[in-house]
Amino acid sequence: MNKKIAVGGILVTCALAASAIGGTMAFLTDKDSAVNTFTVGHVNLDFDEPDWDPNPDPENPDAPIDGKDLVPGRSTDKTPVISSVDEKDNMPAYMRVKMELVDTETNERITDPARIQKIMNCIRYDASGTGLSETVGTQGARFDQKTMDTFPTVNPMFVEDTTYTANTPGLYYFNYVGEDGVVDEPNGNDDIFYAGDSVDLFTNVVIPAEYLNEDMKLMGNYKIALQPQAIQAEGFANATEAFDALQGYDTTEHLADINDNTDLEKFDDTKSE
Repeated sequence: MNKKIAVGGILVTCALAASAIGGTMAFLTDKDSAVNTFTVGHVNLDFDEPDWDPNPDPENPDAPIDGKDLVPGRSTDKTPVISSVDEKDNMPAYMRVKMELVDTETNERITDPARIQKIMNCIRYDASGTGLSETVGTQGARFDQKTMDTFPTVNPMFVEDTTYTANTPGLYYFNYVGEDGVVDEPNGNDDIFYAGDSVDLFTNVVIPAEYLNEDMKLMGNYKIALQPQAIQAEGFANATEAFDALQGYDTTEHLADINDNTDLEKFDDTKSE
């Protein structure tokens, strides 16, 4: 009789244990469900040339047309402006500008070193915006080589990267490096192009007053094809690593769909995005 009571006590104990476990499970699962939302970031650049208009002014038909009939000593305002769009989810990025010198007649990249040197000598960056302002209409005003040499080719916030262009004449990459003017220094943060940032690549095309007929003939008709490129900064240790990755999405061939936007005689330009 004592043995039966003991067995009954065991059964009762097990039933209570099962009841306790069931209650705990109900408590743990009685929770609000969590929904996690994931968004994909992006890099969005804007490219504009506010100082460049290759079309005649209908209100002033005698006014010079940008890029047409350039002569020695004359400057024309040309400011390619690259901006990182100030919008939600636009990620910090490493940015560079691909530039190609293209023959207007053949639509092929220019490879003659002497011709390239003559053209590149005309591209200048004027931080003040007034030192190389246009001289059209000012009697006797002109820009000589000595004056031009006081201005850099491109904005010092860019550095030329020859890693991929050493054997490709007429092709340039200008990497954005920020105000310190040095890639990956002091810690790489200055190399990053943030949402809302804006920067000019250069500001003027100037023909040196010393250029003679043979110099002008050698330059001939050409285009400057510009293409800003960017890749998100996250996931890269520095700018050098990022540009290596970006190169995998690009080629050294010029764009096949470069379009003329005017019939220019001495200088033509096309921007591409």
